[in-house]
Amino acid sequence: MREISEQHKKLFSIMGIPSLFWGREVVDILAGDDVAKFIQNYVDDPAPKLEEGLGFFISGAMGSGKTTASAVFLMEPIYRGQITHARFLEAPALMSMVFDEPELLLYYKKRKILVLDDFGREYRKNTEYVAKLYEDFIRYRMTHKLVTGITSNLSLEEIEKAYGAGVAYLIEHSCVVFNAQGMNRRDNTQPRLRKLAGL
Repeated sequence: MREISEQHKKLFSIMGIPSLFWGREVVDILAGDDVAKFIQNYVDDPAPKLEEGLGFFISGAMGSGKTTASAVFLMEPIYRGQITHARFLEAPALMSMVFDEPELLLYYKKRKILVLDDFGREYRKNTEYVAKLYEDFIRYRMTHKLVTGITSNLSLEEIEKAYGAGVAYLIEHSCVVFNAQGMNRRDNTQPRLRKLAGL
């Protein structure tokens, strides 16, 4: 784990990254070699990926390293002195913003880089409403080529069942899809995105 400065701590706090993950690096990623390679390639040559709005979707069980990987994705550019307009957000928090803080919802919707952690945690409640919110949110980000990273305990197939084909389609066509237990199980459906990611 890397030693981090007070300035780093301040930046990570502003970005919303939980302090448990501060100082983690690519070598600390346990979610699979493909995930680590993706993040390493992204930070080594970010321009074409940022221009395309290339994101990621990592599914897996609790403790499989999804959140660590997504935090490293946001922190690694900071370690390298790159300026980033990235934010980390627990996905269920979007629900409360709809009614209580709509301007904050819009703020996150328009971030250049956004990680939505724990996507689908609330999926047993108000599924139709949540599906509409997620579809609108992700569609906007995909249309505007904004980078979205998503972690979830649900597979893409389970997300399709819970939220509908629209949400799953948008994720699959804007994010490289990984299973935190190993290789991407949808390699054959995403050749263009995986080529761009250097995988």
